Amino acid sequence: MKINRLSQKVYSLIAAGEIIERPSSVVRELMQNALDAGADNIIVEVNEGGKTLIRITDNGSGMSHDDLLICTEPHSTSKIKSSEDINSINTYGFRGEALHAISSVSLLSIDSCEKNSGEAYSIELKEGHIINDQLSSLHDGTSIAVDNIFYNLPARSKFMKSANIELNHCIREFEHLAMVNPQVIFKFISNGNVLQSLNKTDIEGRLKDINGDYFIENSYSIDYMSDRIHVLGYIGKPDIFSDKKSKISYMFINRRYVFNPLVRRALYTSFDTQLAHRTVPYIIYIELPPEELDVNIHPAKKEVKFRNEGHLFPVIINAVRSAVQVYAVKQKNTDNDETIYQINRNEEHSEQSGLFETFELSSNITGNRDSSYFYQFKNKYIITKLKNRLYIVDQHAAHERIMYEKFIANKSNLNTQKLLFSFTVKMDADSMELYDKIKDMLSKSGFQTRTFGRDVILVEGIPSLIENHFDANDFNLLMDDIRKNENIAIIDEIIKMIACRSAVKAGKKLSEYEMAKIFSDLFSCSNPFACPHGRPTLKYFEEEEVEKWFKRQ
Repeated sequence: MKINRLSQKVYSLIAAGEIIERPSSVVRELMQNALDAGADNIIVEVNEGGKTLIRITDNGSGMSHDDLLICTEPHSTSKIKSSEDINSINTYGFRGEALHAISSVSLLSIDSCEKNSGEAYSIELKEGHIINDQLSSLHDGTSIAVDNIFYNLPARSKFMKSANIELNHCIREFEHLAMVNPQVIFKFISNGNVLQSLNKTDIEGRLKDINGDYFIENSYSIDYMSDRIHVLGYIGKPDIFSDKKSKISYMFINRRYVFNPLVRRALYTSFDTQLAHRTVPYIIYIELPPEELDVNIHPAKKEVKFRNEGHLFPVIINAVRSAVQVYAVKQKNTDNDETIYQINRNEEHSEQSGLFETFELSSNITGNRDSSYFYQFKNKYIITKLKNRLYIVDQHAAHERIMYEKFIANKSNLNTQKLLFSFTVKMDADSMELYDKIKDMLSKSGFQTRTFGRDVILVEGIPSLIENHFDANDFNLLMDDIRKNENIAIIDEIIKMIACRSAVKAGKKLSEYEMAKIFSDLFSCSNPFACPHGRPTLKYFEEEEVEKWFKRQ
């Protein structure tokens, strides 16, 4: 096969195809240029989803006539001057490819007025070549119009979707840049109609303008700094977004909207046991020194590479966990700052309820109490009032969280309590094989077991932290849980399952003492809002919300 040199025209079209995938790519590149030019007012106009027209107008620094004539040439840029600059890029653009790529696949016109010069010029290009150069009436900044994108690439043009779909892609790119530049006024116009008009604000205000109030009001606020890495933004509360309805997932690194699986994995890992669906909505901003980041690994700069991924991962985890902890502390302070409810230690307990008999309860349980106490609904849910809130607590999920945190806090020294009456567990062949694999892990968790015949296990001791009744049925259920889990070699995973099987069951009648104890212990947990498997432990309703139910507001 003979090797040929590509012509400049063919090469330019191929290169343009890597950068300009669809009309939204043009919106992104031109908006980034406007921001790099210092604009604080940017107007985006599209017709037919950008197929027939894309116009970006800004009030940035503008270009002189000389700069205007070379700005569309390959690799012409004002962002870098030497190879050393590549290691410290802090602008959106730097490769000098965008305008050349756009001019190669569209009819392009640029009007620009250099700031404080009073002189404006206009050029028109076709297939990358200037066909018109004249004076312009523009007073400030730059206006770039892109007509009939891919007119000279019919094959690429056929791959474009409907005008509505392309419009949605354009709006998405517009919003990505608007979300990270709240100090800039933005306007988006489609076919002459204003779809978005965003005034200057702060990050929270801009996110509310674009995504609404609900996500922000039901998220943890993050603002964390460690070793020159700044993580800020919002991440949804898993109990609120457990149904996966929210599709909010935005990641910005040094003001670029990018995709990075490492960051996403760190965000999800931060919640450990709290994510029922292994996902949660987020809007995260990460700022780090430019030399720690390679933004030059993707033609459209949609991906980045970190110099030290191992260092970033724990910083993100700590950022999220710190935000959750701050929220939990605020909740405790909000709920515990009023009067004290005294629990009668001599309260008579039901015979089946020996859960906390050995626990020395402090002389009071905090909370605002008048004539109301703790109530149980269907022997599953604890209902109580605290300050101006009505709380409903899932007794099993709450106690599971309490037990899990006790086990984790003591996992380096999990003691065994010998049973007065040992019990046997009959096992099938598969269960015996599993037992052989995990018996050392069970021992580390506080169980004392041994084989008692070919298909029987004798349980002689259980973890001393287990306060509830634990029998052969509980042990069988624990083995079933372990069988279904892929991470049986991880002690924390075993602890999750032990916490579940040793927690008070749904359906068990509790005394008021026990309900108060669960409620108090839950709010002493580092994460009181979800059980180790991600289910919510509680829901609460503000007084105003309850009043709305009965149309009192």
